[in-house]
Amino acid sequence: MKILVTMNSFQQGGAEASAIKLAEGLSKDGNQVEIYSWNNTRDFFSTPVGVNRVYPSEGFANVVNAANALPDGLSNRFIASLHLLAFRRMATKSKYDVVIAFESNIGTVVAVSLISTGIPVLVSERISPDPKVHKPSKYAEKLRPWIYKKGAVCSVQSQSVYDWVKNNWNIQAVVTPNHLGAKWFEDSVMESTKRDRTIVALGRFDAQKDYETLLLAWSKIQKELPTWKLKIYGRGEITNLYYKMNSLEISQVQFYPPETDVAILLSRAGIFVSSSRYEGFPNVVLEALARMTPTVATRSCDVVNNFERNNGLIAVEVGATNELANAIFFAATNTEIRERLAISGYEVAKEYTWEKISSNWYSAIDLAKSKKGVRLLKNR
Repeated sequence: MKILVTMNSFQQGGAEASAIKLAEGLSKDGNQVEIYSWNNTRDFFSTPVGVNRVYPSEGFANVVNAANALPDGLSNRFIASLHLLAFRRMATKSKYDVVIAFESNIGTVVAVSLISTGIPVLVSERISPDPKVHKPSKYAEKLRPWIYKKGAVCSVQSQSVYDWVKNNWNIQAVVTPNHLGAKWFEDSVMESTKRDRTIVALGRFDAQKDYETLLLAWSKIQKELPTWKLKIYGRGEITNLYYKMNSLEISQVQFYPPETDVAILLSRAGIFVSSSRYEGFPNVVLEALARMTPTVATRSCDVVNNFERNNGLIAVEVGATNELANAIFFAATNTEIRERLAISGYEVAKEYTWEKISSNWYSAIDLAKSKKGVRLLKNR
């Protein structure tokens, strides 16, 4: 098959990482895979071996440069319209068997741009579309149910989101969990007793990751863990976190920019912590389990609940400061618990390889191909 995987950018992010891993897995299976980024920002990720990165035409780039001279509002709308047309032209000319779009906003744009082309569209929803969990952009909120009823196919990452989509949108969806590449299992990892005494958190400095609760939890136990340090890696506005840290008189905390080699970082960490308010599928939690890093995580989605049921990690309620503090302290002061979590977490992670979950993706692709694209006049 000739497949296009499209995403927002090559910058660091869960959706982007998942899109790249999917492209890599599909390519290794012998498919002709291309990847397209809607925003040409500075790259964090590289294009996988065997996958071809495609770009808008040179003519489109020249028009965009000219449009930048227009007033901002008019320029942005004009460029957005041109981008839709350029993508449509590229996709029809390339004759893709299916286009897979990552996250709701990009998926909506792709579906609209490919109306009546006959090109099958598969949209990977990254976070629950339930507005109580996460509110998307206005246009995506209005258009998403419509594009699915008109022929786009929806893939989700967990059973609870599948149930929500089925009950609220009355559409057929496919559960496609994230997976880990082979590299996460190839390298040796350090024993828990030989690791650094560091508690590591990874992710954007935004409300979703809820680092304020993590800092508050750390303030309650830092004096009892004098040999441990909390290290938070991410990007974004950090001023409020410094204010929080200073107001709580917290020490033993360090902030860092995104780490380029997460596998090595997790292999050295004594404990990994995820304090998120919500997640679609917590990639970095799964990566920590694969690197045998003892993990504490909030119940930000039912995927974490599944990890917990299989004894892969210690789970706590979202926003529960005392519970989070107690869980971190319990893991930090109990070598036996850390060793047990390392082993059981690794066993959980092995269930999320490409070989284990690829059939889900191919089922979603087959369903999308059966719909034969998004059409205005005929519900599917």
